Amino acid sequence: MKLRLISQAVALSLMCGAMPLHADEFNDRFYIGLGAGLSQLEPGTKNTGYYVDDKSDFGYKLYAGWDFAKRWSAELYYDDLGEAVLKNDFINNQGDVGYKLYGLQALYHFYNNRGTDGLMARHGWDFFGKLGVGSLSNDTDLPYKKEHKVHASLGLGTEYEWANGFAVRAEAETYDDDIQFYSLGLLKRFGGATPAPVVVPEPVVEEEPQVEVAPTPEPVVVAPSDSDNDGVIDELDQCPDTAPGMQVNEQGCDVFNAVLEGVQFATDSAELTAESRGILNDAAATLSRFPSVRIAVMAHTDNVGAAEYNMQLSKRRAASVVRYLMEQGIDGDRLRPEAYGESQPRATNATPEGRYANRRVEFREIK
Repeated sequence: MKLRLISQAVALSLMCGAMPLHADEFNDRFYIGLGAGLSQLEPGTKNTGYYVDDKSDFGYKLYAGWDFAKRWSAELYYDDLGEAVLKNDFINNQGDVGYKLYGLQALYHFYNNRGTDGLMARHGWDFFGKLGVGSLSNDTDLPYKKEHKVHASLGLGTEYEWANGFAVRAEAETYDDDIQFYSLGLLKRFGGATPAPVVVPEPVVEEEPQVEVAPTPEPVVVAPSDSDNDGVIDELDQCPDTAPGMQVNEQGCDVFNAVLEGVQFATDSAELTAESRGILNDAAATLSRFPSVRIAVMAHTDNVGAAEYNMQLSKRRAASVVRYLMEQGIDGDRLRPEAYGESQPRATNATPEGRYANRRVEFREIK
């Protein structure tokens, strides 16, 4: 096999040297995959008396990769590309040459139809180039000589990934100048989960010890106090001054004027998490029971990044929540998206917990 190893290895080292070690807020993810397709195998036969009688075969590949930056991935591969059939009419002989390859490739993701959000999450249509090095193993009864112990590989590919981490991939690859492989495959990514929401513990009501009471006189029963008449007694009411007529939750807090605890988004994105959609389903059910209520949907961010960028991000997130509530049957005229960016923190931005609390969505009733 003819290998232009020096120039290709130099190109690979330059590209790897240019790779960023990390991307801001990028969640590393690992993946595994398999593919199958058509291989084109053309072993060198010059001055041997043999010629390639059949160079096409079915092949398959297994690979494992690591998405370590917004545009970069690293991938280990093993390919079994089938066999090429060689003939020698002078001595009436023929034989097969099998091809098995393994090595390491760097992937550069140069385009995604969802822009930065798609590159950060690897969602949607993604296009990439590949460059790598590896080794080749041949299986044959014919006499042969391997010119090089390593080979260089180049490739182009595209994949489409869903939010559950599964993706389909199509690739065209070449190894040196005598092996090509065209394949379709399936892969699964793992990891990249968003931070767990802050869980607010429910109040603990301590039971009073049992005290024996004499049968006479009869004890005086005192009704529990409910100062704001919201249906939740003061002992359990976390919002004891709720305005009259407001719809409240089990803690006595106004459901239409509160932070939607647990509503979060994918990193640097307006895509709602699965848990957030569950919380918004409950909110939509409550809004459906009160068709006259109009709500301002207020989105906030932490102070990571430029203020103008955070303002635009909060606009996209507020619109994403309004759009999801409309998909659940809520009239859009009842919903008004509002964006505040990083301008109204409710906790310090100096700690991860504080920044998480500041990345929030609130409801405010429009009178």
